Order: sequence, then C-alpha cells, then structure tokens
Amino acid sequence: MSDRDRLASDASAIARKLVPIATSGAEGRVNRRLIGGLAEEGLLPRLFPRRAGGTRDEDVS
Repeated sequence: MSDRDRLASDASAIARKLVPIATSGAEGRVNRRLIGGLAEEGLLPRLFPRRAGGTRDEDVS
C-alpha cells in the first residue's frame, strides 16, 4: 500500500468515526464531542499554526 493509499484509508476511517458525531451537534453550538474526537484522532493541532501551539506551518485566516 502506498503512502497516498494509506492516508486515504486512514482519512476514510476517521471520517466514519467523526461524521455521526458532527451531524449530531446542534447548529450554532460548539460540538464538544466533535472537538474531543478531533483531538483523539490527532487532528485538532492541525487546525492551528505552530505559533499558537498547533502543527500548521502557515497562519489560518
């Protein structure tokens, strides 16, 4: 399996876990379960730049 295939497979598995949590949240409210799920999967730091404690190389807009 190539790195690209592994990444796609991992992304699909994470999405299957998080989609039900995301869709169960109330509109206009922070979905704390989703935030927890993103953190558990190691995705939360990828949303923020390094200067804010995240892992992104560039700033967010």
